[in-house]
Amino acid sequence: AAYSMGTTEFDWGNIVYGARVERTDFATTGNQVIDGVATAIDASNDYTNILPSLHVNIDLAQDWKLRLSATTGISRPTYTEARASQSVDPTNRTISGGNPDLDAEESIGFDGSLEWYFDTASILSAGVFHRRIDNVIYPGGATVDGSNFAPGVFAAGEQVPYNTFLNGEDGRLTGLELNLIYSAAEFLPSPFDGFGVSGNITFLYSEFFAP
Repeated sequence: AAYSMGTTEFDWGNIVYGARVERTDFATTGNQVIDGVATAIDASNDYTNILPSLHVNIDLAQDWKLRLSATTGISRPTYTEARASQSVDPTNRTISGGNPDLDAEESIGFDGSLEWYFDTASILSAGVFHRRIDNVIYPGGATVDGSNFAPGVFAAGEQVPYNTFLNGEDGRLTGLELNLIYSAAEFLPSPFDGFGVSGNITFLYSEFFAP
């Protein structure tokens, strides 16, 4: 990974901009039972992501700040999600395994927040955000003939759940966040001047399409 970043200052605030380049090279080995025979799997995946970002910070007043940003990002599959192997649970009659063909989640995000620094070490803020996410990773699966994966454990033709991970499409995440941090240092005597109030509430809506 490598990144480049710059900041331009103005009388009204500043603009922070940059880009991050990430190269991923992933390989996983394991075994899969195909037609009753344990077969070695050697799967790999590699990709390069260019992730630009732009942040605008506007000083509306000495104690008021407006922030706007556009960002991009990725979230790679975890080891459990991408491992090239499967496990059989004879007690619960299930099969589970990873999916080495998973793509990383890719997102484009837009954020805006209004912040009021109303007292020492105190802030009241409201922020809105929206994300468009592609390749959403989610747990899914199908029903399969268990004897193809574990003959002797499952009877021929026995249908069992096969649990793995898949990529979804057209993910969207939108929310509103309210935040309060209030320090009591201005009106409580020592040793109570370290007390205060901190609270946060987020309203979130999300959806994606599972093919």
